Amino acid sequence: MILRIVVVTVFFFTIIGVALAEELPLLETPAGKAFKEKRYDNALEEFKKLVEQNPKDVLILRYLAMTLDRLGKYDDAIKVYEQALALTPQNPSIHFHMGTTYYKASSKDKAVGSFNKVLELAPDTIYGKMARQYIEALSQQRLQLQPPAPPNPFGLYFQVGAQYDPNIPSAPDDTSLYEGEKEGYRIFEYLWGTYRLIRTPSWLGGIELSTYQSQYPDSAFDRFRFSLYSIGASLQHTTTVGRFPFIVSLQYEYRSALLEGDSYSKSHAVSAGTQIGLIPETMTQLYYKYTNDDFKDEGFDPAFSSRDADNHAVGISQVIYFANRKGNIKAGYEYQKNLAKGMNFDTDGYKVSAGLGFPLIWEIQASLGADYTHEKYPDFQGPVIRETDRTGYTAGISRWLSRHILARLDYAYTNEKSTYDVLTYKRWTLGGSVAYVY
Repeated sequence: MILRIVVVTVFFFTIIGVALAEELPLLETPAGKAFKEKRYDNALEEFKKLVEQNPKDVLILRYLAMTLDRLGKYDDAIKVYEQALALTPQNPSIHFHMGTTYYKASSKDKAVGSFNKVLELAPDTIYGKMARQYIEALSQQRLQLQPPAPPNPFGLYFQVGAQYDPNIPSAPDDTSLYEGEKEGYRIFEYLWGTYRLIRTPSWLGGIELSTYQSQYPDSAFDRFRFSLYSIGASLQHTTTVGRFPFIVSLQYEYRSALLEGDSYSKSHAVSAGTQIGLIPETMTQLYYKYTNDDFKDEGFDPAFSSRDADNHAVGISQVIYFANRKGNIKAGYEYQKNLAKGMNFDTDGYKVSAGLGFPLIWEIQASLGADYTHEKYPDFQGPVIRETDRTGYTAGISRWLSRHILARLDYAYTNEKSTYDVLTYKRWTLGGSVAYVY
């Protein structure tokens, strides 16, 4: 899911009350009590009175700004934080809380600047710990092309797009499953929603639903009308190991695929992973995924042609950030073993990948990617063992048109070579999409 990694860390917008002794008297005032009871309109009026009496009290200014933040008055909150910083420019708590307000106001660069200042001033404090987690959240959101956003109880992602495909799937080069042209335009829609049952500073968990629809308007390709539905649940825990942000996640997903309205396959998938930032400008991910696939069509002889299988995959990926975390370099490796009921679909394979993301002008984000996959079918019943070498390249640009609307253009090229010529093909696609993110 496009938001799965993003929601792991963004929940840290909820400020943890640090029980410092100097704050206790303030919290016992009418202003402090109203703040604790979440009566923010009353707290605002009371804190304004206190500021009039104590215009240079940094603690009162901080709580006034936090109250404005809770009321969604981010610009006013920033002005008060700046007033407090004019009195104590090296105060890590003010920089931290101002960073969280910038975060919720979608001012990514200013938020990162505030959190970096916290790490400079107080790296080993609770503020330093939370600042690292926020910085990683912002980096993951950039990597996943998502705007900064607190974890609301409900999340939504809807994408609609079109692709031009001169080589329709299942009609590789030098073969013809259909009379006439093999090119066509593909229309697709993707809808994802989540309800987050658990939202705490350390835990995030919920249920997810999604659907994907793909079809070719040209009636010659009706059989490629494809639908995918899924339901699942996820749980994530964020903490620190030493000074490093550390994330553990667990997910279950059930998927049902349909071709032309008829059942095509059903799958159960369980995945577990960890992410850790060993140094401030990196993120390392380790993961394991198990998938059980059940295909309706068993083929001409299930002993040879059944694709029902248990698939195991393990992988590692590394991200290095640059340009104030607006850009990133990615590299990854994955090993898969597919234990199929049909001998022809037993597979051993691996994939190596690399990617680059970087900002362009006018807030446009560019991405480049390349991958190489090798698959071997050790039990393939044919004159030679089936092996596949697949090389892929991608390029894209994207831009947020508003806080919730993302536009993308994408190009992809695939060159697959097989020990069986009929399975060898080249293919490229060009498309665009618009997504709504909530």
